Amino acid sequence: MGTNRHATTALLFLLGSLGVALLSLSGGGWGGPRPTDGAPPVAWTNREAHFENAVIHVVRDGAPLLRLDASDLVADMDGREYDFLDPSGFTLADGEEVRYRARAGTWSRDGGFLQLARDVRLETGGPSGPSTLLAGRLRHDVARGRIEASGGVRTRALVPDTGDTVDVSSDSLTAFPRTRTTTYTGGARGSVRRRARYEEGIEFSSGSITVNLPGGTVALDHGVTIERGPVTASAERGEIFLENADKRLRYFVLNDNVRVVERVSPEEPGRAPFERRAFSERLEGFASEQRMVLEGSPRVIQGDDVVRGSKVTLREDVDTIEVEDANTNFRLR
Repeated sequence: MGTNRHATTALLFLLGSLGVALLSLSGGGWGGPRPTDGAPPVAWTNREAHFENAVIHVVRDGAPLLRLDASDLVADMDGREYDFLDPSGFTLADGEEVRYRARAGTWSRDGGFLQLARDVRLETGGPSGPSTLLAGRLRHDVARGRIEASGGVRTRALVPDTGDTVDVSSDSLTAFPRTRTTTYTGGARGSVRRRARYEEGIEFSSGSITVNLPGGTVALDHGVTIERGPVTASAERGEIFLENADKRLRYFVLNDNVRVVERVSPEEPGRAPFERRAFSERLEGFASEQRMVLEGSPRVIQGDDVVRGSKVTLREDVDTIEVEDANTNFRLR
């Protein structure tokens, strides 16, 4: 009993001198068992301490930086690495709180890195709206406010100004909670779900997706596909403007090698549905008007007709094509 109490006091003194405080510790002692159930590897000295139901508080420059609760914790004698099971808690940097939980993890004092593994869940709040991240593995550079996650990454975020929800999944991501900017790579795809269920959303995929919630944009790069109702459009690059869904402003833009396939279902009685295809170098989509404007050598194939001009306007489920060229404005039905 006296040995365990002495060990705990010594460890608290050592960690306190390094700006880290361990509170509410129980059990264990020097040379205690090391948790091995999926915990990330760390460099261990010949002597270590094991605690159950541990709580870590990390303070930097007099301000709280991290709180961590764990069912089991192992620390080396140098106080540089802490390995734990069932972590939960929060990090705090520049007033932005990031709450987390996982099955295992490591805290590196020297680098200020929090690593989490297995069933990782992060949540943020604040004036920019709530967001959630799920992943298999995560590394959080707490001091610099940078998060890297991989393994079945899924996120959900609320757009404050519209109440819409942005869902994105990918193989990996890099996020900056302070600016609420996230870049997804590897099988990246997502959707925008409108606040009102009767309003049509949009689905998208590309090699790289960057969501900037404060700026209200979704940047798409390296092979883009957008699906909205009967329209499927693809290009090399694109951008979605989240705040423009209900305005007479462009909602999405595609650039470079644009291709559009639309299933047109005319409202006129007796008119059978048909497929319309279009090609251009640039496309602007106006969601509130269900209108697309193609520029840059636009070409539309509709049935046996091929339409070209300097600018072509298509309206969803309307077989009328509006065409502008250098000399004439006309409509083709």
